[in-house]
Amino acid sequence: MEVKLIRAQSNDRWYSEENLNLLGKTFKVHFCELASKELKRNVYEILTGCHKGKLLDVKDTRIMVNLEL
Repeated sequence: MEVKLIRAQSNDRWYSEENLNLLGKTFKVHFCELASKELKRNVYEILTGCHKGKLLDVKDTRIMVNLEL
């Protein structure tokens, strides 16, 4: 699945720190069930690139699913 980062709730987040503004960037992710249970909210783990393993909160992203018909 792909998600696009559309907002950031806090300047303390890794993706909105100075010189690392990733708003508008699209990431390949999968739903992270273990982290979601631990954090008590829905989060997605980035699968590739230099941000691999980072978590995105669903409230900060727009989910984009590519369907082939």
